[in-house]
Amino acid sequence: MANLCTYSEFPNGTSDAPTRGGPITAASLSLLGYFSSGIAVGWDGTNHAYAYKAVTLSASTQYTVSVFVKMDDGAAPSFGAATGADVSNDFAMVLGSSTIGPNSFTVKALRDGVYRVSGTLTTPASPGPNLGVVKYSTNTPRTFKVTGYQIRAGAYAGSYVPTQGAQATRAAENATISDLSKIGFNVSEGTVFAEFMVPRLTAGVTGDVGQGVVTLGDSALNNYLAVGVARQAQPFCTAKGRPIPGSSQRPTRLRSERRRRWHLPMAQGRTTPSA
Repeated sequence: MANLCTYSEFPNGTSDAPTRGGPITAASLSLLGYFSSGIAVGWDGTNHAYAYKAVTLSASTQYTVSVFVKMDDGAAPSFGAATGADVSNDFAMVLGSSTIGPNSFTVKALRDGVYRVSGTLTTPASPGPNLGVVKYSTNTPRTFKVTGYQIRAGAYAGSYVPTQGAQATRAAENATISDLSKIGFNVSEGTVFAEFMVPRLTAGVTGDVGQGVVTLGDSALNNYLAVGVARQAQPFCTAKGRPIPGSSQRPTRLRSERRRRWHLPMAQGRTTPSA
């Protein structure tokens, strides 16, 4: 899915947040070896600090907003209440004209004190245009840096997709081995191992769609082995290559071992569960 925020970062400083106010300044960053620009969000106990970007939203639609945050004290961001302005919250996120309840945020620790914070909201009949963070004067006095705004339809944040003037979709990542002899490749048989985590969605929820995790094959996909997850987080494996009676593709239910770990043995173009 696309990042619907057309400028996800802040290379031009605070001007990249057309709607802004309170104690905020441009920040030069060095986060995760990737982010170099963001907003420093302060606190003075009197004025709300906010930095909003403009987005076009559909009515009555579920969206997930996410940002990358580093608290100035090095600890994790904290959210204790559903009311955005509550004293137990470090900040809140705004979508349209609504505040997402901070106590429903998902906070994921990355590295070097950086956290990705996300929250989900269904828009009202007439949503406003704002997307961003707000630190109310009644929130905690903890200050922080923020960047990497993302909004996408559905119930989860997904991979970060940077944008620089237009909505963008994450491109596929391809790895190619040109000399199979260097990895001891056996043309007759082999084993593929995949370990991955996916959000568990329910039928009817926006975003409950199948998605591939990794595909091994030739460039024309005449022969391939695909591993992924179908609706409601059911793992699958599909093989295509040597003829399989009745079908050129064969999905296989995989064996789960500890926290969604699957072993995928493959022999002569057929895919079978491990014993």
